[in-house]
Amino acid sequence: MGGVFLFSSGINTTIIDQSYIDPLTVINGDPAIVLEYYDSDLIRNFEVRNGYQLPSYHRMDIGVNFKKPKKHFIRTWSFGAYNAYNRKNAFYIYSSQGKFIDTGLWEKRVYQVTMFPILPYLRYSIKF
Repeated sequence: MGGVFLFSSGINTTIIDQSYIDPLTVINGDPAIVLEYYDSDLIRNFEVRNGYQLPSYHRMDIGVNFKKPKKHFIRTWSFGAYNAYNRKNAFYIYSSQGKFIDTGLWEKRVYQVTMFPILPYLRYSIKF
């Protein structure tokens, strides 16, 4: 049997603090009427480089090995799970492009992307 607990502080990252449409896409200087724009038409403002820190990363991996010697080889069955308690660790975060709302301000949303929830495994090996 075996188990490993991993812990690390969150890494620093840079996210967009503000984004707005390039003024060249505005019709007649009226910010309420905007042409259809593409992602390349957005101007992004980064206040501080690496100014945000992701949450702490931790997980527990557990496993069990069963060995059985045979006449000419040893066979091993392994069972276990990575991230045994299904922690949703942040892989990265990003902010939305923003949407123009009634007040004339950009709405900002930040999303967290996670990877690898609980991941069970099964392995069979033969050693000659």
